[in-house]
Amino acid sequence: MAQYHTENLAAAFATAAMTHPDRQAIVAQDLTLTYGKLWLIVQSFALRMQAIGIDQNAVVALKSTDVIASVAVMFATTLLGAGFVVWEDRLLEDHVVIPTHVLRSPDVSPPENAPSILMDERWSPKNIPLPDQPERYFLGLAADPTAPWWYLHTSGTTGRPKYLALSQRMAIDRSRAVTADFQGAKTRFCALFPCYTRPFFVRAMAALVNGSTIIDTIDADFMQAQGVTLVCGSPRQAEQWLTGKRLAHRLPVLQISGARFAPKLATDLLGAFEQVQDVYGSSETNKAFVNCMTLAGGAIVTRPAVQDSNIEIRRADASLCCHGEIGELRIRNSYTVSGYIAAPEATAMAFRDGWFHPGDLARWDRDGALEIVGRVDEIINLGGLKIDPLSVETALRGAGIRQAACFRDPHGALRLLACVEIDTICDTDWILRQAMERCVATLGPLVTPALIYVVDKIPMTHDGVPLRGQCAVLAKDLHRFEEGNHDRITP
Repeated sequence: MAQYHTENLAAAFATAAMTHPDRQAIVAQDLTLTYGKLWLIVQSFALRMQAIGIDQNAVVALKSTDVIASVAVMFATTLLGAGFVVWEDRLLEDHVVIPTHVLRSPDVSPPENAPSILMDERWSPKNIPLPDQPERYFLGLAADPTAPWWYLHTSGTTGRPKYLALSQRMAIDRSRAVTADFQGAKTRFCALFPCYTRPFFVRAMAALVNGSTIIDTIDADFMQAQGVTLVCGSPRQAEQWLTGKRLAHRLPVLQISGARFAPKLATDLLGAFEQVQDVYGSSETNKAFVNCMTLAGGAIVTRPAVQDSNIEIRRADASLCCHGEIGELRIRNSYTVSGYIAAPEATAMAFRDGWFHPGDLARWDRDGALEIVGRVDEIINLGGLKIDPLSVETALRGAGIRQAACFRDPHGALRLLACVEIDTICDTDWILRQAMERCVATLGPLVTPALIYVVDKIPMTHDGVPLRGQCAVLAKDLHRFEEGNHDRITP
């Protein structure tokens, strides 16, 4: 292994595979894949990709819902020195990251507007002779570790997404920074995030570089039978996963990320997990801070856990906030990206003076825990009244309403609108009136939406955050095409 570049991601995985080839790498209900076998699959995928012209000038887009194919393609791109991006139709619209090859597994349909290459049985190690010395075949092993490799975009909850790129050095540094989460064979990891999302890939590479096992399931009984020690998901995913379940015993750790959540959900989750970790981080910075929650005497105890990042909360005049005081948060660590691709204005706004400014409003509580209270770009200003949409959405959710998104009237009026998903079509007016009354009682009439639209599904990020900008566009369409519809209600 001495020939491999020490900052090549696949080489780091290969080191783990050669150190413990018989250790379980991926376990599902119908298969078990060892580290040694997964390394063979990665090599066979890289050779097949090389045969179809993928090299250091290529950008590979992956379309798959298969965990093994997703992991294998991710590692194989680093063996070849190619770029990597998850396929989305918007890639063709945004024209920021241009894929040269689109790969798809048999479990998904081909994209409508781009040619794709099917990864079939010919990609199996059984059908491809593997080299004795991979370093002689895979030029990516000598590629510049600081060059762009993995292309990502932000969620775009309030506007157009911004693209960024991680180098292999950043990916490895981030994976090594979370060794406390992935402690070799002791850690058996399960993701509620789908295998084609950024949160999954971040944790999958960390798990496999650090010698841990991925349990591919969302079945609670199988998790417990397999000794899962770490589950990761968004608040919404965790809440949906927990609904209707009675676990034989509590699982060790749940990591929640991607969105704020209500204290009641934390209480419910601590009934199923010994510890709930509220993780703060981003694509730009990785995991930066954790609030660790446990139950003691029936009460939630929160213990802050600082990661290897510097975090500050500052006032508008740039002075540091005191405990309990709300200000704008900024982060700095050694593996923060330097900016966004082809977006100089957004880069200048978010990356200043060696710090990343994510646009979050936050405060420190008296115990040193980090509380995110809103976003600078999501705060709705109605004639001087500043409103956090999450507080409205939390008030709207309740009996009959499973999800809500609040936003300013896109037609220009100084009022709030909201979209909601309801659990039943029975007595819709009663459900909406109850939601209005909850909102008025909790926040007051000025912070209650003037109109509520019932929609089949609210557009969300993979982390479970409402795409409020898209909801505003949806409201324009509803206003135009559903005038007089009884699913729209005024207080």
